[in-house]
Amino acid sequence: MAIDVVNRHQGVINQFLGDGFMATFGAPVSSGDDCRNAVAAARSLVDEIKRLADAGRIPPIRIGVGLHAGDAVSGNVGSELRKQLNKRFGSQLLISREVLRHCGDQAAGAKALGAVQVKGREDAVEIYRMA
Repeated sequence: MAIDVVNRHQGVINQFLGDGFMATFGAPVSSGDDCRNAVAAARSLVDEIKRLADAGRIPPIRIGVGLHAGDAVSGNVGSELRKQLNKRFGSQLLISREVLRHCGDQAAGAKALGAVQVKGREDAVEIYRMA
């Protein structure tokens, strides 16, 4: 189901990580709507998981999605703490300021959570909660 959602929104899953995955939107060629596509896919995933749980087709669960735009470094980077921002903030969908900037009205309701330090970046990344 998750693979289909990502594919429908012009994304590519490039790595499975235990019970999760990493998807890329706009690589190798950008459509110009990559951030919008990524946010739409994330919202669809959150909604679909809730729909399936509400229908009793899967146990009640919550997922966590984090989105960022910019140059990508592929692979398993950082400590467990840095990989668990959704757990830390009790959220399901986090986006960076860069994604927010590209999403226009699609990012309505995003709540600023402040800056977090992530491995591989000198400057902290401003994050926003969308779900």
